[in-house]
Amino acid sequence: MSSLNSPAEGFKNSGLTVPDDNQDSFSLIDLAIDLSLKHSAGISIDERKKIGQIFTPKETAVFMAGFININPGKSNISGCDNNSDMAEFSLMDPGAGTGNLLSAVCQRILNEAESPMNIRVDAFECDPLVIPSLKQVMENCRNFLQAEGHRFQFNIIDEDFILHNEQYLEKGSLFREKDLFCYDAVISNPPYYKINKQSSQALIMKDFLSGQPNIYGLFMALSAHMVKDSGDIVFITPRSFCSGLYYRKVRNWFIKYTCIDRIHNFESRKNRFLNDSILQENVIVHAVKTKAEMCPSSLISSSYDNLFTDGHQIEVPYRDLIFNRADENIIRIPTSETELKIIELVDSWKYTLSDFGLRMSTGPVVDFRTKENLRDNYSEGKDAPLLWMQNFQGKEIIWPVEGLKKPCAIEVNSTTAGILLPVKNYVLIKRFTSKEQKRRLSATPFLKEDFSNYEMIGFENHLNYIHRPKGFLSEDETFGLTAFLNTKLIDLYFRAMNGNTQVNASEINILPVPDISFITDIGSKFRDLTEVSSANPDEIVGNILGIDNDLIKCLKYRS
Repeated sequence: MSSLNSPAEGFKNSGLTVPDDNQDSFSLIDLAIDLSLKHSAGISIDERKKIGQIFTPKETAVFMAGFININPGKSNISGCDNNSDMAEFSLMDPGAGTGNLLSAVCQRILNEAESPMNIRVDAFECDPLVIPSLKQVMENCRNFLQAEGHRFQFNIIDEDFILHNEQYLEKGSLFREKDLFCYDAVISNPPYYKINKQSSQALIMKDFLSGQPNIYGLFMALSAHMVKDSGDIVFITPRSFCSGLYYRKVRNWFIKYTCIDRIHNFESRKNRFLNDSILQENVIVHAVKTKAEMCPSSLISSSYDNLFTDGHQIEVPYRDLIFNRADENIIRIPTSETELKIIELVDSWKYTLSDFGLRMSTGPVVDFRTKENLRDNYSEGKDAPLLWMQNFQGKEIIWPVEGLKKPCAIEVNSTTAGILLPVKNYVLIKRFTSKEQKRRLSATPFLKEDFSNYEMIGFENHLNYIHRPKGFLSEDETFGLTAFLNTKLIDLYFRAMNGNTQVNASEINILPVPDISFITDIGSKFRDLTEVSSANPDEIVGNILGIDNDLIKCLKYRS
């Protein structure tokens, strides 16, 4: 891994184009950015969110444009024989906005093209208020490029991107057909909003739906179909694409039909998209369309935010990039050599919780769905305790919590029978954290003996719990799983594969674990400690599992 002090210095060795405020060569994108700001000033962010319109900042657009091969060689740009000796290049943006990304690519051609090129740009944009600005930007690109001897044609398609390109998804058109035009590259900051499962777009893209569809995943899948073999696919999207359950089918398609060349990860969610206060955990993904069964290593780069300062990068073997277990594919984003070692270690464990009759589930009490059964005060013989994330106090469960402005109990009756659980041993895990928190996983033991006066217990929906549906967790298993999940080792492994700040039960259920005998040994060791709070779980778990001591020492100094 190399440490990067600035974008221009640090990323230049990766072959990426990065913004440099000391240069005056970005006039094409400057016009697009200026028009974006003017448009944003006149329309509220709430109105633009309805259509998923978030404009790409200059630094991000220039960075993304750096992934594209602008000298791809000859291609049949017109769909018929072409006698021109000029190199051909075709580019598409499915949600062009004011052309920030397209103008950044045009600027690269202007600065770096090896010879005059015949360029085709297709820009999809449905917002009639933006189209005049987009046209102005494309005309500006054309004027500059033609002045340097290039040929440039652009098409602005003011139609719904998915409805207009349905034919690319028809059977037999997975790869280029004679009657379909395919592009050298696609670049996009796609719109982001949920759509109805019965919408025309969702029905066309039904093969890519998993649960609640978001338009950005559908844009990714369809755009990738429109790229020729060896073509470039560059997207900035929420990181949920890499592991989210709703994007499973889109992700599986990408893993099967592309090689992921680069992923750039932003370490902070506090990124500004132009003048919008958007808090979103984003990644930039560059993939190459291919039929190859084996992909080369990928480059993972990171920066604190979208100013691309304090960056670093690491080369990741493809086997470590893609996690595949139980028919689930997840794109992982390790950011250090230590994390790579952790991935290879944990991947070597061949078990999951289900091999031992265990399962992680989500707390079944959704407060607004059973509001009439929630109680501010516990009534013996009538109610059951109700636990929230706020009942986690350090490594203990405190109930009730004085001053907690949430119901502390839930009535036991016929309507709550299906959402209450028997009091027995559980391992509780918070479902939500912020990206800036030091830990993504935070586990606490729930012991039957601590709640022996109660028959039933309620776990609110922001809690996950590990249990043995057809049996009981022993105390050694309970303490062992708690200590295991609270190690920095597992936390770093989980962060590399977890695409958001939510801990999903599905991700823990496919987490590799060692044999249950090791888990019980870990639990027994912790139960013997007189002062559990001062114990280092990584050292105890490392000793029992025989993990390399140097790796454990590295974890000790990780924040």
